[in-house]
Order: sequence, then structure tokens, then C-alpha cells
Amino acid sequence: MIKPASKPDYSRNAELNNFFNSLGEYCAKLEPCTVFITVIDNLAMLNSAYGHMGADNIIGKLCQKISLKNGATQRVADNCIVILQPGVNVEKNKAAANNLKKIISQFGLKSGRESAAHISSTVNYVEVSDFAKTPEEIFARLYAETGNRRNYSDEFPQTSRKALRAQMSLANEIYEALHNNRLQLAYQPLIEAKSGKLHSYECLLRIIDEHGKSSSAGTFIHVAEKMGIIENIDLYVLDMVMDRLEADKEIKLSFNLSNLSIGNAAWVKRFFERATAQIARRVTVEITETAAMLDLASTAYFIAKLQETGAQVALDDFGSGYTSFRQIRSLSLDYVKIDGSLIKDITTNHHNQLLVKSLLEFLQGLKLKTVAEFVDSADTAKFLINCGVDYMQGNYFGEARI
Repeated sequence: MIKPASKPDYSRNAELNNFFNSLGEYCAKLEPCTVFITVIDNLAMLNSAYGHMGADNIIGKLCQKISLKNGATQRVADNCIVILQPGVNVEKNKAAANNLKKIISQFGLKSGRESAAHISSTVNYVEVSDFAKTPEEIFARLYAETGNRRNYSDEFPQTSRKALRAQMSLANEIYEALHNNRLQLAYQPLIEAKSGKLHSYECLLRIIDEHGKSSSAGTFIHVAEKMGIIENIDLYVLDMVMDRLEADKEIKLSFNLSNLSIGNAAWVKRFFERATAQIARRVTVEITETAAMLDLASTAYFIAKLQETGAQVALDDFGSGYTSFRQIRSLSLDYVKIDGSLIKDITTNHHNQLLVKSLLEFLQGLKLKTVAEFVDSADTAKFLINCGVDYMQGNYFGEARI
């Protein structure tokens, strides 16, 4: 017979009451304060990978670390941690929120591949200076700030648990590669269709293992996005691209930006710091069709800001989602890259032939430069040239090389 613990480590109701009491004291004294809230986004994944008790211990250790850095930390729900700090300071609060997110994103990633337990989170805060509000109302506003996210999960089968732990281990591997300079760029040539001359290179991310062997980071990206590491990777790639453009005054480069970094303030700031006029005219930022359609207005603004520097913007993977042509017209793009899945078997796939011809005719009508990816044979290149494509890229013209 299992006996209940005689003295549990904590009671959630007690934690919640403590939070209310502390907040109530600020309200009663008419003292301003700031309340930060962290909602753990991948609680279901943690529960499934480590079991509920294991995940609970992991989050408890996270709370201890946050408390050491920030003080006054309380876990008021399975996936909810709050930090109460005196005073209201807009700039300091923004910096504190970013630092809190950094602490959480890096938690559990330094203890080795087998024990990886990465946590992704949403961090928001409320500045309390309106003392007509009760603690309960402020708490409700906190949940509103985070979209009232909730996470539920059942125990997964052992096979799923192993798969999820493997994903966390993969996140750990990415993190270690990032911080040990084992991420590198490979360069694939982009060819002018009419002349056959070299136009530029696309930078493709490679991860180098402990034995020095490189592999495409493409399979890692979805894990990096899920685990909250992708913004760090995007900044790292940006710096590598800018370093190469500074070192080689003639080369032209393009590189991919992940969906989650479009409009990211830190990335935009870094881009404007490093993209001098001489560099900006030689760089193209590639965004995916999926990312562009998530928030068309924000994407249009982001593109315009990049183009202010003299940089160019390409829409990648066009045709994969059959985006509305009207939506494409609303973006001030410089290039559109036809999705490689439509190009691979174009010499034998009649449906793809018709679709690519239609896409090219439409884009040419908008005066947009077009790029075909995955051009791996002479027959494919000839077909695309006859269709009027502007640029081609693929192993037929050269593999990506570090």
C-alpha cells in the first residue's frame, strides 16, 4: 500500500494564497509593482517524456533557479509561475522579461544529452499602478495577457515517451553546437538562366558533429522552433552571413529566416546594426510562404523595413501552399522561389509542368524575379529555361559546400 507523503513540498492553493496576499499588500499600501507570469508551453511534452512526477521535479528546480535570480517566485499552477517585484519601470521590465525567457530557454540544456529537459515558455507581465484593481482582477489580467493557455496531457506509451525524449536530446545537441561553434554555412550557387553566369550563393545551415562530420540542419529546425532555440540560431546565422559579406566585398548571399523570427526586435536590431549600405545591396533574406501568410500585414511591414537598407527579400517555397495570388501582390518582394517539390520531377509530371508554367506566367506579370530550386538535371534546366525562369539552383549547377 502506497502511503501519502507526510509533508508535501508545497501546496498549490497555499502558493496561490501567498501570491494574492503579497499582491494585496501592494494594493493596500498604494505601492506600484510589476507581476511577471511564465506559462510553460510544453508541459504536455515534459509530462509525456518524464512522467508527471518527473516533470514536476524539473519545474520545481526551474522555480528555484528563477527565485535565485529574481526573488519572490511562486508556482501557482502546473504550468504557471509568477514573480512579484516592487516598482514599475518600462525599460527594466522589458529587459527582465527577456532575461527570464532566456533563463528558462537555457534551463536543462547544459547537463548532457541524456538528461536534456528543455522548457519553452511564454513570458508576460502586468504593471500594477491602478490601485482600484483587486489582486483577483490583476491575476485575471495576467491570464488574459498570456491568452489563457492551458496544457493537459495523458501518459503516453513508452514509444512516444522515447520519441519525445529524443527530441529534447536533439534540442540539447543543437544548443551545444550553437555554443561550441559547430554550426557552419554551406554555399550553393544560384545561376542566371539566360547567361549561365553565377549570380549569388544561398547559405545553407550545417551542423558539425563531434567527429567533424557535417549534416544538414534542416531536420533540426522544427525541433529548434518547438523548443524555443530558433531565435538564437537565426541571430547566429545572421552574424555568420554578415561576417562573410564583410570579408568578401564581391560575394552576394541569400539566407533563410525562420517563421518565428520575422519581426523579432532583437533580430531586426542586429540586422540594422550590421547591414551597411555596401553589405545590404549584396544580401537577400528568404522567408517562407507559410510565414508570410500567418500575418500578411506584419510581414509586409517587415519586408519594407529590410528593403529600406537596400537589402532584397525572397519568398521561399512558393507553390507549396497554393497561396492566394492576391496576397502575393500585396508584398513588395524582389524574388519568388518556386517550391522544390514542384521541380524535382517536372520533366515527367504533367500536373507540375502546368502548375509551374502558370506560376511563372503570373509572377512574370508582376515583374518579379523567379528562382527554381532542386534543379538536378540538364532536362529540368532546359524545361525551366523554356518557361522563362530567371534563376536556377540545384546540384546540377553545384552542391552546397562549406
